[in-house]
Amino acid sequence: MRYNNVKFIEPLASAADALTARQAHEMASRTSGTRRSLRQAWMGAVCAVLLGMMGSALADHHGGQVWTLSDESRISLTSTKNGLVSETHSLAAIKGEVSAAGKVELALDLRAIETNIPIRNERMQTWLFSDEPVAKLSADVQPALRASETAFTIDQTLTLEANGNTVVLDVPLTVVREGNAAAKVAGQLVIDVADFGYAPGIEKLREIAGLKSISTEVPVDVKLVFVRESP
Repeated sequence: MRYNNVKFIEPLASAADALTARQAHEMASRTSGTRRSLRQAWMGAVCAVLLGMMGSALADHHGGQVWTLSDESRISLTSTKNGLVSETHSLAAIKGEVSAAGKVELALDLRAIETNIPIRNERMQTWLFSDEPVAKLSADVQPALRASETAFTIDQTLTLEANGNTVVLDVPLTVVREGNAAAKVAGQLVIDVADFGYAPGIEKLREIAGLKSISTEVPVDVKLVFVRESP
C-alpha cells in the first residue's frame, strides 16, 4: 500500500507499508508541519536580515552621517539708510553641523560682521551685539535629506534666536548636491530686526551717523556649504 500524499517524505517510505493508512497520514502531517515551521522560521530570519540591511543603507543615504559647515559659507545682509542708499555687509564667522538625525544647529558670531568701514563695525558691535553676540539658527532638515534629486527647492522652517528673542521663519531654500561629499544651500529672506529687539540700537546708530533713517527691514542672502564627514 502506497500513499501518494506523503511521497516527498523519503525517510518514511520504507516504513509506510507497515503502517495503517491512518498512522501514515498522522506521521506525514506531523512531519509536514515540522518542515513548514522550519521554512517559516528560515524565511522570517532572512526577511529580518534583509530589512536590517535596507534600514542601514537608507539611514546612511538620508543623513546617517554628520555634515559640517565649510569655511566657504557666507551670509550677507543689506542695510538701507535714508530710504535710498543700500549697503551690503557680510558675516563669515559661522559654525555648525547637520546631525545624523537631520537636525541643523548653526552659531553666528555677530561681532564678526564686516561692513568694510572699521568705525561702523565697532559701532554695531557696541550698540547692537554687545549683550548677546551669538545668534543661533536651527532646523529639522529630514525632508531635504530624503529628497532624491541632485538639485531641488524646499520650503524650510527655520528657528532664529538672537538678542534674547526667537522668531520662526519659513524660507524657500535651494539645495544642490555635489555627489555624496558636499551640499550647497542657498536662500533669501527679509528679516525685521525690530522683532529681535534691535530697534533702540538702530536708532542710536542713526543718531551717531546723523542719518534721517535706517530701515529695520534687512534683506539676507544665505549661502551655506556642508561637507560630509568621512565614515
